[in-house]
Amino acid sequence: MIDVASALQYLHQEYLTPAVHCDLKPSNVLLDEDMVACVSDFGIAKLLGKEESFALTKTFATIGYIAPGQLNLKSRVNDSMPDAILEVIDPNLLNTKDEHLEQKLECIGSLMKLASNCALDSPNERLKYGRGS
Repeated sequence: MIDVASALQYLHQEYLTPAVHCDLKPSNVLLDEDMVACVSDFGIAKLLGKEESFALTKTFATIGYIAPGQLNLKSRVNDSMPDAILEVIDPNLLNTKDEHLEQKLECIGSLMKLASNCALDSPNERLKYGRGS
């Protein structure tokens, strides 16, 4: 995951002309002999000029891997907080008869809120991490 994330960060933020892959899925991630992941198949990738933005590009992608617009996991999780956390987490993670269920749900809710803050639509509004944060 780190290799793929690093490749996408490079394409989006460090490449001379920002690029959007548009079709990232498991079959477009190749592993070399050292198990280093490489992103492949840039057939429908887009290069963004200065006037374009990520939000304004229309893309083609593989059904099942493209975000379904407003009906996405992030909004589903946000809508479930804090009262319906059990609806969005794997039921195998918790025993609903556990005497410490409330504390565990509170902890999971805090983690979900943190994750949501790290995944805001605007990169400038996202939580930053690193040394000293």
